[in-house]
Amino acid sequence: MILRLTILVICLLSAPVRGDEFLFKYGIQMFQTKWTDVKLFTLGYQGDLTRFFKYQGEVGFYADTRADGSTRKSSALATGSVGFEVEHSFFYASVFWGIGLITTPDDQLSSVFEFNQDLSIGFRDSRGTSIALNYKHLSNAGITLPNEGRDFLMVRLQIPLSLPAEPVQPSSDS
Repeated sequence: MILRLTILVICLLSAPVRGDEFLFKYGIQMFQTKWTDVKLFTLGYQGDLTRFFKYQGEVGFYADTRADGSTRKSSALATGSVGFEVEHSFFYASVFWGIGLITTPDDQLSSVFEFNQDLSIGFRDSRGTSIALNYKHLSNAGITLPNEGRDFLMVRLQIPLSLPAEPVQPSSDS
């Protein structure tokens, strides 16, 4: 457990520190085969790599609880992803692919090393704040078995770290 937490901290410290936007995601697991309730919470950042590509880093925690409210399994996770966004007016869609680490493998994620995919569709206001519906998939791609993976339906809130400057109004001097 200590080794896994150390690896998680090293990954977080080596992540890029510049970020254009702060991310908050919260959601529930979908397509469950067992009668449990799994919730995922992540915090992260997103920034521009190039004109078209973006990077995203997240840290978070998921808890798998039983119907009586007791926790069955829980794990911390850290992910790093690369992807792109498409915008039209106030609507946007994004796709990200990446790698991640979890601290506690279980019967659905049987490896510490995982891959992740994120798909989002949402709205962005003129200041850059956005809210979206997000689908996240975690899986080890069959590196170890079993590999059921975990699928989450999430709400994503994204806030710019620095607001754009107000437009300069032309002077009315005659």
